[in-house]
Amino acid sequence: MTQSAPSDPGSPLERVLDVALYGPIGLAVAVREGLPRWAEVGRRQLNTRLTMARVVGRLAVDQGSRHGGDIARRLADQADALLGALGLVGEPPDQGADPGPVDTAVVDDVEPSAPDDSHAPPPASAPPAAPAAAQDPAHLAIPGYDTLSASQVVQRLPGLSADELEAVRIYEAAGRARKTILLRAAQLRSGS
Repeated sequence: MTQSAPSDPGSPLERVLDVALYGPIGLAVAVREGLPRWAEVGRRQLNTRLTMARVVGRLAVDQGSRHGGDIARRLADQADALLGALGLVGEPPDQGADPGPVDTAVVDDVEPSAPDDSHAPPPASAPPAAPAAAQDPAHLAIPGYDTLSASQVVQRLPGLSADELEAVRIYEAAGRARKTILLRAAQLRSGS
């Protein structure tokens, strides 16, 4: 049995030298030579992902801001219309557009303060037959009626006579049936 020389790659001494000395030295050389290239690959990957995350984040924030602003404007318009219908606010600034549907859960809970409900507007599903004059907005006492928002119409109702209020109520019930206008017209006709 001959003992292996240190140059024999299969000898235990050679394996120990590979693991303890040559391997770490080779790894250090490879890291030193490859580190700039590995760092550049890592930098490109990270920059690409960060850029994509920034773009997606900006889009999400912009979309959320727009959506939140739309919701806030609709809620403010509904609140103005409701307060105007109740006679609690003055003339709102002219916005020239209908603020959209009023939250019926809020409006339906409000009842005219008059004990007599005989002047309450009929349900929207069964509008009364209107005279031909009341079906044409040109015959209403409010000029440009169809171009006005609900809050703008409500602000003009207190200056109308009982007959003019009834014509507005009939026209509105047969058309857009905006609850704020119908409610305020009923309140004014009953003297509330």
